[in-house]
Parts: sequence; C-alpha cells; structure tokens
Amino acid sequence: MAVRLGKLKPLYREEQIVDFIQKQVDIFVGIDICTASNVLHVKKIVLLAGDGDMLPLLAHARDRGKLTSLYHGAKDSFDHSFESVVDEHFSLGASFFKKMFPKKK
Repeated sequence: MAVRLGKLKPLYREEQIVDFIQKQVDIFVGIDICTASNVLHVKKIVLLAGDGDMLPLLAHARDRGKLTSLYHGAKDSFDHSFESVVDEHFSLGASFFKKMFPKKK
C-alpha cells in the first residue's frame, strides 16, 4: 500500500480563493480496500472515517472474511449504520486522545 494524495480543488468566494477541497481521496480508499479484501494474507481492514459512503467498502471486506475495524469521531459524529457491518468500532473522542497522549509531568 502507498499513501495516495487526492487533488486540491480551489474553493472560490467572490472570485477569490478562500480554501481548498481535496478530491478523489474516497475513490483511492475504495480501490485500496477492495484490493486488500481480495488478498489472502490480509486479515484485517481498518478504516478511520465516519462517513456512511464508506459502509459498502467494509461490508465488501467483511463478506470476504476480513476482520473489519472502524475508528471514528465522537459517538454522534459517525453513521451508526456502520455498527451492522464492522466487527469492532472505536471512538476517537477526547478520552482516546488523553489516553494516547498523556500530559507530561
């Protein structure tokens, strides 16, 4: 696997660029998950997301016998339909980050 970068598309307001939107990343993630789902030595697919558009990808992986894990934002910030197609899911809320990055004394 490799890191795949999408394309940046400028977002205009009154003919001025005010921000950029990253495009095509979802497609690259989909290609990678589908490819990995069909490889015998891959046992687990892990996705960091919450967008319901990714639900069919994890269902595809699980249908092919892969363990599926979802890491998502706070409990109210992800599509709860994922719960029916993943083997495990974890919230990346404040308590997760406090545990992962404790304050130094």
